[in-house]
Amino acid sequence: MSTTTSVTSADPGLVILRIGERQAQLLDGSDGEDGMPAALLPIGFLFPGVVLAHSPPTPRELEDAIAAVEDVLMPLASVLPRAGRLASADALASRLAALDTGRAGPGEMIGIEAVERLFNDMAAVAQGRPSAGSPFLDQALCGYLLILREFMHHLGFAQVLVRPPAAAEGPKPLTFS
Repeated sequence: MSTTTSVTSADPGLVILRIGERQAQLLDGSDGEDGMPAALLPIGFLFPGVVLAHSPPTPRELEDAIAAVEDVLMPLASVLPRAGRLASADALASRLAALDTGRAGPGEMIGIEAVERLFNDMAAVAQGRPSAGSPFLDQALCGYLLILREFMHHLGFAQVLVRPPAAAEGPKPLTFS
């Protein structure tokens, strides 16, 4: 179940996730200042560790991508704040919110349960459930959902806030100790 909420550009404990085509970035949204990302991750929605060559992806492609994404994410588990909150201004995050609730506007919250439900739908299509009209024929959406699911699951984020696209600009970098 999604809820609508808002955050200011300066929001303590906020981790901003940007998943691009071939890399992801983590940023600190606590003060809204400009900065470079502290973490550039070699995974993106078109390359979540491996190429999702089929539409829909095959079960093996999903398994290999999950393993590759886990290898990238697990070192972050000890450095990211466990009580932090997650936000994204990515268009694909908004699309996932729309698939979950029918609403795609800024301020939508997508819980881990909804992400898991969407992932299970994607996996069912990969395993042969009829795919006519399925959003999971879109390789970019599949890659994005897979990365978001693994990020939330392994790094302890219970939900992701969908922010307006303008909110993607200017947070300061996360600092890892």
